[in-house]
Parts: sequence; structure tokens; C-alpha cells
Amino acid sequence: MSVAERLATRNLVLIALAGTLSLCIGVAAGVSPRYGVAGALGVTFAVAVVADVTLGLFLFTMLSFLEVVDVGSGALSFIKVAGLILFVSWLAAQATRSQRESRSLLASSPGVAIPVILFVSWSVISIVWAVSSGKAASSTERFALDALLFPIVFGAIRRRDDIRWIVGAFVLGAVLSAGIGLLQSGGARLAGGIGDPDGEAALLSAALMLDFGLIATLRRGSTTRSLAILGAVIMAIGLVDTGSRGGLVALGAGLAAAVLFGGQ
Repeated sequence: MSVAERLATRNLVLIALAGTLSLCIGVAAGVSPRYGVAGALGVTFAVAVVADVTLGLFLFTMLSFLEVVDVGSGALSFIKVAGLILFVSWLAAQATRSQRESRSLLASSPGVAIPVILFVSWSVISIVWAVSSGKAASSTERFALDALLFPIVFGAIRRRDDIRWIVGAFVLGAVLSAGIGLLQSGGARLAGGIGDPDGEAALLSAALMLDFGLIATLRRGSTTRSLAILGAVIMAIGLVDTGSRGGLVALGAGLAAAVLFGGQ
């Protein structure tokens, strides 16, 4: 088979795959519009992750704040599927890199990797004597999935600008979560995209500190800096609206630590 014939065959396969995906998304949208939206987002995310792991990590970071926003319940949530796609893409990227380009978290930063491994291992062992083995197993599953993010983040962030993009994704996700919560709170404690007021407050306090760091590094008078300031205002209002004292204490502790260790 000639090169032209192979290219023609590959193009036909890609066209057939795109048509099949479009048909599936169309049928899902006919059943329920939110399924169609979720399917379109899933395909977009998968393409982005396969193209660039760092871009996939950016999208995953932002979408992780919106897991409970009108997606229903179920063990196989969109964010878990997105995490699986991200993990597979990271493995593929690691396999295709040369030995010089690849980096091991365990070899480079054992002080980070070893405590994470020990923590997950202890959680696995604790299932044996836990009062509720089901709850212990559920927590262990969540801890294990969280632990997979450590090597993924370590491998995906390779430049200084990558760090700024991921921090920006975290802040953007928190702003969207707080904005949705403000629109839906109706006088109740703001739960945002997380679905829990205390959990939302903890994440908003962390996002505020990261946003303050972005504001300090962005050029004065720039549109990006103005948007970062607007995001800080939205998150601050959302944090107060959660009614969480723990979130306010966390923010105060973060500000105190910034004064002590942030330098000029």
C-alpha cells in the first residue's frame, strides 16, 4: 500500500470516528441536553489532553471545582473519567520521552513522594480494622486518585509559565464555583460547585492566596491583573457567604504566613 493510500485510509478512519462521536453526542442530547453538553465537553477534554498534558492539567484543575454542578449522582462522575484520561495521557507522554527528558518524582523529590506513598499505604491497611470497611475503602480510593496527581503535576509542569497557567486555572475554577454559588445560594450558606459550604470555604481561602500572588506578579494596569482583582472580590464575597469560620481562620493564617515569609 502506498503512502497516499495509507493517508487516505487514516483520514477515512478519523472521519468515521468523528461521525460516530457526533452521532452519539446528538443522541445523548436528544435524551437529555445535559448529557449532550457533558459528551461534547468530554470529547473536547480528551482531544486537549492527548495533544498536550499540560493543557489537560489546566482544564482538569479548572473543572474539578464544578463536579457537582447539575451532573447528577453516580460513582462514575465526569471528573473521575477526566482524571483517568489525564493519567493515561501522562503515561503515554512519559513513555515517548527520552531518558534525559523524563523525570521521576520519587528520584527528584523523595521528601514529597515517600510521605504520599506511606499515607496511601496506611489508608489501605486501615481497611482491615476500620469500624466501617466500606467507608475506609471509599476514602482510600479517593486518596489513591489524589496521590496520582502528584507525579502528573510534576511531569506536566516543565516551565515557569506552566506554573502560572496551573495557578490561574485553580483561581479561575474557584471564581466560577463561587459565582455559581452566589447565583444559587438564595439566602442559604454558599456551597458553590463543591456542594459543601466548609469545603468550598477551604478551597476559596487557598484560591484567594494564590490569586494575591498572581496579582503581585502581573503588570500594573493590565487587563489580566484587573480580572484577577475582580476574581479576588468575587471569591472574598463567596467566602464570607459560606458562613464558615474555618475558612476565615485559614485565610487569616495564610495572610499572616505571607507577611512572615513572603518577603518584599
